[in-house]
Amino acid sequence: MKRKLISIALCGVMLLAGSVTAFGAEISGAASGPIKLSLDQAIKQMQTEGIKAQTAEIKRQEDKAATEKYSETAKNLKRILEGNNESSSVLEQKINKLNQAYAQANMDKNYQADMNAIEKETVQLYYGVLQAQDGVKAAQDNLTVQNNLLENVQKKFSAGVAAKKEVMSQETSVVGAKSSLKTAEVKLAEAKMSLNLLLGYDLTQEVILTDTLKELEYPTVTLDQAIANAKANSMDVAYAQLYADIQKATLDSMKYTISTASSTYKKQQLGYDSALQSVKNAPIYLEMNVRNQYNALEEKRLAIEAARANCDFSKENVRLTQISYDAGIAILDDVQGAQLKAFNDDMMLAAAITDYDLAVYELGYTQGAGTERKDLP
Repeated sequence: MKRKLISIALCGVMLLAGSVTAFGAEISGAASGPIKLSLDQAIKQMQTEGIKAQTAEIKRQEDKAATEKYSETAKNLKRILEGNNESSSVLEQKINKLNQAYAQANMDKNYQADMNAIEKETVQLYYGVLQAQDGVKAAQDNLTVQNNLLENVQKKFSAGVAAKKEVMSQETSVVGAKSSLKTAEVKLAEAKMSLNLLLGYDLTQEVILTDTLKELEYPTVTLDQAIANAKANSMDVAYAQLYADIQKATLDSMKYTISTASSTYKKQQLGYDSALQSVKNAPIYLEMNVRNQYNALEEKRLAIEAARANCDFSKENVRLTQISYDAGIAILDDVQGAQLKAFNDDMMLAAAITDYDLAVYELGYTQGAGTERKDLP
């Protein structure tokens, strides 16, 4: 059995080594031109290619080997027990059966958790680029507006209806807009390099994202359904139950070997009681997490509506303030303030959409296997 497990481990190492070599070859061979990539394509690529995907597959094979190990151990214990009824062997057999049942029930969930983790990271980095692109677009628009306003102020100054102070003030605003654009471009470059690194491309590879930043449809699942889904699929709840069952089996075994009045037995009793409390609390904590995520999702959706309304108002306010300024009613500070607010509101809308969409994904993960594997016992 030991030789079999070693062989499986060696195969896994060889598979990973081959994958690293192949993936490294992919990295070194950069594409000759731009690569168009949708979010679904990026997720599929990350879940089927590269080191992380191969590592997830190796872990799945290790989990499968673990279930076979438990099954083989159970058979060996059964043969031993035919001629030896010692309580320690009986306890081993009980614990082995519990572990095997847990391993078989959660092997696929562990793999799905690894896939979810890969998807989550890909989605976050993809959205990071989308949000950064919108930031650059907003900064470019703001610079254009500031340059147009500077040209307008200079004309007013030449006509004698604006002070030199206003020209200098607007020149400062243009410099600020250029600085904001540079900052946005740096953030975009960083976001692109992070995504390229994840995908296995050269850092400077041009990747054209075919998706745009837009809010996802609101989940149709009800709160009660979401809670039920999470409880049915959570490995934390199952693991808490497994631990309690093992503590119970150990406690029952002690009844035949030591006094129930001994400190060792009492300590085990406390361990079992604590495990039972964890079994009780696990679904409660999970439900609380789902409720918090579900309620926050509605809050984030409303934040998008508020941000979008602010953007619409800000754009209209810029137009009206500009008219008032041209008519000599408003001052330059009013126009500059309105334009700055419009720029900031554009950035806030992009951030609100990103925050909401990522929350939609997170709620989906919580209802399933999550994004963290629970190593088999």
